[in-house]
Amino acid sequence: MLRKRTKPRDKGKAAGTRSKVRKGPARDEKHLARVRMGSCAICGVIALSGDNWWKLPALLNEAHHVRSLAPRSMGKRVSDYLTISLCNQHHRELHKGKEEAFWKAYRRDPARIISNFSEEGRQAIAELTRSHN
Repeated sequence: MLRKRTKPRDKGKAAGTRSKVRKGPARDEKHLARVRMGSCAICGVIALSGDNWWKLPALLNEAHHVRSLAPRSMGKRVSDYLTISLCNQHHRELHKGKEEAFWKAYRRDPARIISNFSEEGRQAIAELTRSHN
């Protein structure tokens, strides 16, 4: 049985003044959904949509967070705006080896693909290039 808290905890801040600023990479589920609905960046397979998507989950595209573009620390993911749509097969292939070698083998530039996909992606790539210079 759970006990009721007898009095509220005072954390030194007035009620309602808690900061909602989130630290870490940007997260956006709607953007990830748009990425998954795009075609695979390697083979061009278009994601299934409609009512029957659950029957063939292997054919759904996946949003891959491009790790090689952004510096990471201690296992944190990169921003959701630095994602590319890949079919299940190519996503598994990418994770079997080194990411840089994968993009080189298929002659794809992930930064260009992300920049062409959305304005948020273009801004994220521009921010990365500014921070590296």
